[in-house]
Amino acid sequence: MMFVLLTPNLEAQDFKITKGMCLRYNVTSEGEKFKMYVIMKDVFPSVKFEWIMLKNPCVRGTISMSTDAWKTADKQNNLFDPGDQKLNDQSCIWLSQYIYESLKNNGEVKMTPDQNEKHYLRNGFQAYPVILDGKATTIQVMYAESDDSTHDKFWINENTNCPVIFKMDIGFKMELYEIRSVSKVSAEMKVSGNDLPTLIGKSSFDPRIYYLCNQLTEACPFTIEYKVAGNGTETVLYHYFSQINGLKMEVVNDTLKSMVIYNNVKGDENGWVRYPGELPFGLNFDMKREEIEKLIGKANDNPSIPNSVIYPDKNMMITYNSDDLRKAKMVCISIPPK
Repeated sequence: MMFVLLTPNLEAQDFKITKGMCLRYNVTSEGEKFKMYVIMKDVFPSVKFEWIMLKNPCVRGTISMSTDAWKTADKQNNLFDPGDQKLNDQSCIWLSQYIYESLKNNGEVKMTPDQNEKHYLRNGFQAYPVILDGKATTIQVMYAESDDSTHDKFWINENTNCPVIFKMDIGFKMELYEIRSVSKVSAEMKVSGNDLPTLIGKSSFDPRIYYLCNQLTEACPFTIEYKVAGNGTETVLYHYFSQINGLKMEVVNDTLKSMVIYNNVKGDENGWVRYPGELPFGLNFDMKREEIEKLIGKANDNPSIPNSVIYPDKNMMITYNSDDLRKAKMVCISIPPK
């Protein structure tokens, strides 16, 4: 990766971290190379993100930085222990405002990136090349290096409100190569029922899909798989599964592949709570099968799943809790891959 020296505020664009953004790094640690995803959950007044190391099996955790850490920490946590970590006097991925402003305004600072405090000098500004939402661009960074024999190196986003580390080499190496973001994230957003079938095949960074995964009633938990085929093709699969939201989704390489929307039918011991949103085509979970077929027509029987019917023209499958036309109610609506 090549860098271009800059004077401040020229050529490269300003960059802000936003909720839902995914920062993707190439990492080298103890001779092992892998990718790491950093998914922003909260940005202000404190920082929270989920990190995933794409290995087999994947390793993941969550880091929360307190407001005090965000403002004043002069130490870093680069251990990435699995599970939830709360940092009160350390930063991670993110430098504190104190460190950033000392480097920017004074040209130097003391910082502890591991176990040893070191003296760092600002050595200029550079244009950092990265893929942002599918397009090549450059973002202005500040470059700093320790003046001891290790020559630790940091490339830091030049923004006092989000001084994220784009690249570092302290023996443990990280290098940002791609950023994906979600536009128009809003707590008031709703997803119409007729939108649901149309979301299959769209980017998981579509704000409607982000809403379903993260803001419906509470964030859907997920499992993740990372696979590398014999030809080197990488596949990242997210399996979102939330009984509280009555929703199950699969995302493969940033594309929503399928969705299942559940009802909690009396007598079914499946543990699902009814999906709280609007259903497609004017349906609701209180309708009997007879009412549904009057509204949207009869469908093709699905021989592989009992009491299930397929609407090919609507990209939808309905599963009922019995074969009784007048009494059967929906167990779930499945929206399969197109």
